Amino acid sequence: MDFILKRTNLPEGNRESFLPVRDNFLGIFAEQGIASGGIGVRPEGYVYSVNNPSDCNFLLTCSGSGRIVTEHTSYILEQDDMIFIPPRITNYKEPVSGEWKAIWLWLEPVEEWNFSMSGQPIVKKFSRTGQLENCVNMIIEEANKPQASATLVSILTDLLCSIVKKEIAFIKDDFIASCLDTLWTHVKSDLAKKWTLPKMAKSVGFSPRHLTRINHEYLGCSPIRHLILLRMSRAKEYLSFTDYPVGYIAKELGYTFEGDFCAAFKKSTGYSPKEYRNLN
Repeated sequence: MDFILKRTNLPEGNRESFLPVRDNFLGIFAEQGIASGGIGVRPEGYVYSVNNPSDCNFLLTCSGSGRIVTEHTSYILEQDDMIFIPPRITNYKEPVSGEWKAIWLWLEPVEEWNFSMSGQPIVKKFSRTGQLENCVNMIIEEANKPQASATLVSILTDLLCSIVKKEIAFIKDDFIASCLDTLWTHVKSDLAKKWTLPKMAKSVGFSPRHLTRINHEYLGCSPIRHLILLRMSRAKEYLSFTDYPVGYIAKELGYTFEGDFCAAFKKSTGYSPKEYRNLN
């Protein structure tokens, strides 16, 4: 598909209501990682283009239908369809025919939304569209009152985020599982590499802190501990089924010095490499 980024066009009849991400409400939304958001009714002729955005875009169709076109794919969103578009994906949005009513959020790359910060757009059905639409409208209505309640806006914003997070929970699990599988498959294929936590995190687009947290959550240990376990498992295979010298095995597993490998192996198994080989 030849991709041409259309120019933004906001025709007469375009109606937008924005979340109050400003003034005394700024901290409420910043805590949730929401940079901006709102609900809009887009008429025919509407086009909104985004070139290399830095935030993730969540969009949910309330009624009508719309099209989102990226450099690689075109997505049609019918009623109750939602899409997560990661950062740095240039795209434009337009109605398919007639008016297109949609809720939109720009989400910052914070831990709450970090799972959606790489890869390709994700589309799924949203089961609580009406509830989310009511919540967004209530936030906007309350914020526009002369004596608006920051407490109520905060409660409603918490509700908004909980609705979205509940709907996308399985996407998050699948995404993280896929990222970890990709990471450790890559690491296992090149155990000789001088892996560090920052290098491993960068390979899947996470911060070292975030990778450490999710590796603990999903695999029960830190990334460095998991790396050591993989190396020791491979070392056992080498010692059991090959005649490779211990020094060669050490280098194959990313150790510069044979003594460091021997110490790590004994700490892991209770045996020196030579003792372990003799057992087998």
